[in-house]
Amino acid sequence: FDNDKAVVTENFVLIPGYVPDALQKRLVVAYDANADITNPTEANTITFVYKRDEQTAMYVINHYLVDNAGNETLHSYQTSTATMTSDTPATVTANKLNLDGYLFSNVECEIAEGDDQNTTFDKTKLSVTMKQGSAGFVMNLYYHEQTATIKYQVGSSFVSMGSLSLGAETLGVVTGTPVGSTPT
Repeated sequence: FDNDKAVVTENFVLIPGYVPDALQKRLVVAYDANADITNPTEANTITFVYKRDEQTAMYVINHYLVDNAGNETLHSYQTSTATMTSDTPATVTANKLNLDGYLFSNVECEIAEGDDQNTTFDKTKLSVTMKQGSAGFVMNLYYHEQTATIKYQVGSSFVSMGSLSLGAETLGVVTGTPVGSTPT
């Protein structure tokens, strides 16, 4: 076994009324050739410590790029905490990013099971309102790759010069100033 550099990443779990000590933790997997695989060593354990806190909630806003094959790549993320009181809820609003070649397409929000009475997601405003006791949330914004299909056709005055080797192709859409060619 030659995988002494394997890394495992785990994210916190939303628990109403509790705040974790970290958003995520990473572990470089320790390998012991003599270890019993049914009884993992403590060296390969990830532990999150939660403290009771009715007035603080952790949240995460992720921005994912989705290519035309459906593969998702994390572009960026924001993590923070929000503070609520019994009289004043906290509202967090995500901002859409302007990304060359990508268009905002969808948003999903993960709220802890049973936390619906404390946490409300407004999909149209990209906002979450949290009351005291909220577990927080994880919001994922998705941006799909934009493409354009270009169809090539030989003009009538060029037919005698031969044929095209490529009838059409699909290209990623990028904004900006063209380099090396002029669009017509």
